[in-house]
Amino acid sequence: MSCSAKHSDTGQHRKTPNRRPTARVGRNNRSQTVTLPLEFRFNKNVREVYIRREGASVVLTPRPMDWSGFFASGLKASSAFMADACDQAGAG
Repeated sequence: MSCSAKHSDTGQHRKTPNRRPTARVGRNNRSQTVTLPLEFRFNKNVREVYIRREGASVVLTPRPMDWSGFFASGLKASSAFMADACDQAGAG
């Protein structure tokens, strides 16, 4: 039994409801490339991604272009961290 059904009019494959999305892996010179399906593509403004391994998986995360997301998150350095930073700055 096939995982995808062929559309008789156009000859194109259509998605089967329970099929997991896939991406094509290829080579470009000495680099490996991955062609992402449209619904998994990054925004147009993403030029770089962080890459990490989680077990057998490879995870891509957009690299921020600036610090605005961090500052908007409301995260703040602890007072202990700031006191240590001031101590080190004064020691130089």
